Amino acid sequence: MPHLILLFLLLALPLSAQPRIPILYDTDIGNDIDDALTLAFLLQSPEFDVRAVTTSRFESETRARLAWKLMRLYGHTTIPIASGAGDALLHHQYRPPAPQFGALTEADSLPEGAAHKGVALLIDTLLRSERKLTIVTVGPLSNVALALKTDPRVRDRIERIVLMGGAVETGQAETNVLNDIGAAAIVFDSGLPVVMAPFDVTRDLHLTGADLAKITESKVPATMELTGLIRRWQTWRVGRDPVLHDLLPLIALLHPEWCRFENGKVDVELASPITRGMTKFTPAARLPDLSEANVRVIRAVNKRKMLDLFLSRLTVQPIRE
Repeated sequence: MPHLILLFLLLALPLSAQPRIPILYDTDIGNDIDDALTLAFLLQSPEFDVRAVTTSRFESETRARLAWKLMRLYGHTTIPIASGAGDALLHHQYRPPAPQFGALTEADSLPEGAAHKGVALLIDTLLRSERKLTIVTVGPLSNVALALKTDPRVRDRIERIVLMGGAVETGQAETNVLNDIGAAAIVFDSGLPVVMAPFDVTRDLHLTGADLAKITESKVPATMELTGLIRRWQTWRVGRDPVLHDLLPLIALLHPEWCRFENGKVDVELASPITRGMTKFTPAARLPDLSEANVRVIRAVNKRKMLDLFLSRLTVQPIRE
């Protein structure tokens, strides 16, 4: 009987009592809506120990203000945040509309000293950490590449880099890579463990009408704020429902058993104007003798389990810190 009681007590332990995954989170929140939805999911996932949040892409400071607005809404105000790179390393980025910026008010200002310090925040957090950290990046790889080049010591403090970007089978350049091809090449050639969530897989992660209704009909104040952001986004993407591209890296960390992976090598096309920004993937089994695999690519995921977990966390009250 004592053994049964102990077993029940162990099973009843809260999720937050389990070992947490320490991460740095880098986002280009503000254009596509999946960035905001994924950040909300992250803040509602006690399995993650978020050490810092950084933003990149044009108007990086405004993006950081939007991320900070959500972090305050979900009660996570002790996580350091900073805006980072505002453009690509080798070229100027495309600047599409960002209607979500319209949700910001004068009250949504960043903490003092958070503007334009994203790369420094990454470096400092890595070097001060007592253990290696995972970098999760769902936008252009500018901040990560700059951190690697600015202070090479951070390499020894990175457990892995998990990114949403690139494409394996579509024969096209994916937006996150295309928005900073130089940074992407630096990260893929860094020799660090890289897990890649490619567009080939993420493009199928649509929220169904029923899924979206669970969000838009929620009376939870934080979820209602997300609904407002979705509607703002839909003024730009008329008739489209959200696609959760950026959620896949987090799912791969939480539930790798839901994913199918393949090891191989990714080369970023830098020179050709025709194929610029494309990510050429070669499976490990087909690599020449002198080449080494540099990436673990997600080739498939259990979409329904992923979406159910997502909805279960976004339609409840914030768990807060």
